[in-house]
Parts: sequence; structure tokens; C-alpha cells
Amino acid sequence: MGRSLTDREIRETADKYSTHHYEHYPLVLDTGRGCWITNEETGQRYLDMIAGYSAVIFGRSGKYYSRLLDALNRQAKKLTLVTGSYYTAPYAQLCEKLTHFCNMDTVLMMNTGAEAVETALKIAKRYAYLTKGISENSAEIISCENNFHGRTQGVLSLSSNDFYRKHFGPFLPGCKSVPFDDFDKLLRAVNRNTAAFIVEPIQGEGGINIPFPNYLKKVENLCKENDILFILDEIQTGFGRTGTMFAHQEYGVKPDIMTVGKAISGGILPISAVLGRNEVMRVLDPGSHGSTFGGNPLACAVACEVIDILIEDSSFVGRARKIGEYFLSELQKIKSPAIKEVRGRGFLIGVELNSPFNADLYRDGLLKEGIMCGIAHERTLRFSPPLIITKREIDWALPKISKVLQETG
Repeated sequence: MGRSLTDREIRETADKYSTHHYEHYPLVLDTGRGCWITNEETGQRYLDMIAGYSAVIFGRSGKYYSRLLDALNRQAKKLTLVTGSYYTAPYAQLCEKLTHFCNMDTVLMMNTGAEAVETALKIAKRYAYLTKGISENSAEIISCENNFHGRTQGVLSLSSNDFYRKHFGPFLPGCKSVPFDDFDKLLRAVNRNTAAFIVEPIQGEGGINIPFPNYLKKVENLCKENDILFILDEIQTGFGRTGTMFAHQEYGVKPDIMTVGKAISGGILPISAVLGRNEVMRVLDPGSHGSTFGGNPLACAVACEVIDILIEDSSFVGRARKIGEYFLSELQKIKSPAIKEVRGRGFLIGVELNSPFNADLYRDGLLKEGIMCGIAHERTLRFSPPLIITKREIDWALPKISKVLQETG
């Protein structure tokens, strides 16, 4: 359907016929170009500093985006979907490229980040039962407080967010949470039934929380010593976002299982993956897991192109680190009673506000200035722009961000 409706008609139609699981802003977005998104009715442009929660790494136009569209169109004209019982070339090619790119052995394709995490939990439990001798239905998974691994029923069992969990119980048994970046609490939570520990190397939705430099290494060693699977959720932090290709590389660790998603298709199509060591992933046998759209040739073709681009142009990681550090340092210079702390890595940056300052008010203020940002953990403004954003665009945004942070409240 074309843009025959007014902004008001679009909002009213969506509100009438869709569930209200998102609190929508009274803003209709129509077209994207580079790091900018436009409302056609008003002509107003907005600098996108959300990027589909880190998914849109190449923006919405330009040579890299065009390559993704070309890959999409070529494959769409050939074959879009078959069941997982048959081979396709894009699937085989992505399996090879992604495992090499992630330095892992084996991959299982899914569609969304939450699905990838659910899959990782299934694999971890089965591996524990088959290799550790844990009694059936006794396996435990340890996660971190303030995590965000998705909103599906199983993943919510790992969450400590009461709002996300409200009226959705009962939850899966055997799920424990410990504070993020607290190794001693994790050590005390481990027992003979612990199957896996799952953690984001940098907590995104939890408030852009960065661990101490030696935390993940200590966790990795603890997992090895106790035959516990070390699962890293890189769904939001992967593919150059944090100034390394994957956030965990900053800490010199290697997971037993890793989940990826979002940016793997450049924000074009839903696709996610679970990667792991051969001996872990091979616990699945025919019929133990599946997905109608998981590994479909259309999404795989686009994901292959994303990996090719990142391999061919190594500047993305360096730019995220260099320009991200500049953006972070300039934000840290802003003086405002609203600001508690500014922290981040690469193009994943959070501005945490003091209580009782309302993050929604500041996000609204930024939107009026033509800047789209997100909110993490209620009081943190989140900036995660496309990796193609320029220093010039950052410099355009900085005085506006400063103005809002100093004047709103």
C-alpha cells in the first residue's frame, strides 16, 4: 500500500487494529537515506541514532546498502524458502562464512535474537544431560541481572525485569540470576547442576554496562574448570558495533556457544544464529529442533553479503572505535545536573540520568531536535547509530544533545 494516508490516519489505523505492546510516538517514518529517516508529510528529517537497536549497520542507502538490496533481489528471483530438509547454496555458503567469521565450528540458523537464545538454552541443557550426568529436568542456567536476551516465555525466565515478567508466569525452573560483573556472586551460584552461564559481554538494554577488564576471562576459566558452557549473547554487540568485530574479543575470551542476530542482515531481514564448538552443537539430532524460516535462502544470501562487506572493508571496526571514542568523550564533557554517568564502547553509548530525571522527556526533547535515540534500563539514553555515521553528523548532533540535556527537566 502506498502513502495515500495522512500521518493522522496512519496512527489511528495502527492504534485501532494492532496491539499496544509498543508505546508509539506520534511520528510516522517513511523513507531512509544514509543515517537519516524522513517523514514525508512534513519533510522533517531525523538522525537515526538507534539503528534498529544496532541492526542497521550500513544505513539505508549508499553502496553497501545497495549491495544488500542487490543480493536480496537476485535471490528473491531464484528461491526464497524451502524447508530445512533440503540444501540450498546460500545456506551452505553462509554456514561456512559465518563459522569462519566468528571463529566457531558449527552453526544453527534461526530468525530472531530471542529464538537464538532459546535455542542456545536447549543445546546447553541437552549437552549437560548427555555429558555431565545431571539428573533429567535438574539442569540450571545462570544469567545476569539486568540482562536482555529477548521477551519470549523461556527467555523471560532468565530476566530480572519485573515489568517484562508481570503476569506472564509461571516461568521455567532452574533459572538463576547473579549481578553482572560480580564474579564472586557467580562463583557462589555454581553447583553440580549448572549447565551454562549466559551473559552479554556489554549489557545493552540493561543500561550500556561494561564489565571490568578481567571479568569475562575469570568467568571463562570458571566455566572450563566446572564443565559449564560459557554462552555469550552478541546479538546487540556483534559485527563491529563496539570497536571490535565482536565485543568479547576485547577481553581475549572464546565462548562455547555464541548467539548473533540483528546486524547479521544489515537490518534488511530477520535472521539469527547460534554458533558453538562441534562437540556441543552435535547433541542435536534430526527432529530435536527446527524452524520454518530459519536458514531460508533469501536471508542467508543477504547475510553472506554483509559478511563479505565487513571482510572487504575493515575500516568499519576502526571507525566505530575512533569516532565512537570521540562521541563518547564529547558527551562526557557536557555539564548537566541530569547526567549521572556517560559510558560506552564504539557506537554503543549510554547517558545515564540521575533520579528523578525522566529519560522519556529527554528522548522527546531530542526527537524535537531531529535526533532519534533509545532508552535503556529506564534512565539511560542510548545512542547506537549506523556504523556509517560520520564525524560531521556527530558534530551536528552534539550541540543539540547538549542543549536538551542542559535545558530539559
